[in-house]
Amino acid sequence: VLKGPAPNKDPAILGELRHAVRKCRDAPDVSSVESLFAVGLRRVVQSIERDEAVAVLACSDSVDSALIQHLPVMCSLRSVPFAVLATTPRSLAGSVLSGSGARRGRRAAVAIALLRSAAKCPSLDHFRRRFAATAPQINVPFLLPDDGVPQRPRQSHIVTPGRHREPRLEKSEKDMVSKPEETVECQAEPSRVETGTRSGDPVEVTSTNQGEASHVKGEEVTP
Repeated sequence: VLKGPAPNKDPAILGELRHAVRKCRDAPDVSSVESLFAVGLRRVVQSIERDEAVAVLACSDSVDSALIQHLPVMCSLRSVPFAVLATTPRSLAGSVLSGSGARRGRRAAVAIALLRSAAKCPSLDHFRRRFAATAPQINVPFLLPDDGVPQRPRQSHIVTPGRHREPRLEKSEKDMVSKPEETVECQAEPSRVETGTRSGDPVEVTSTNQGEASHVKGEEVTP
């Protein structure tokens, strides 16, 4: 919000607008200064939608902020300079309306817009260029920047200085690296063979596949 130099004082930009309007009234080729402005919230919105507005001013004193909260977004989408002035609707409308305009009932307005047709008036065109250079930047965080959606850098391309980046392994290679080799021990299960009898007792022979000595229950037998 642009404020005046003291309480109950209009901002300097509003004084510059009044001065430009007075000079424009004296111009011979301008029949009606009021036709160079859109006065009132509805007319301002229409002028923005039709791409006719080149500068938009709104007031904040005795005005509900919900009435004008859509104007910064609309102006930002169309690159139209916008500012909120710490003044009243009556003072804002009176800066551009003459007595005849006030008599038609337009004595107050929460917003006004300078139209493209005002370029034929040198004083208003100078005001437009000065206002565009000094208007505050509109900050609308949910709008995309001009270069599109910002891209995050991919993690695979980030290399910390002083560190060696290990090569990326495939899934099968990762399994080979992470899992130790398994040793499988095969042991032959001993087999029991019952053969013959000795002295009337059964002889139990235990043999292995590794060429070890065979044992007979109760007595060692050489294979």
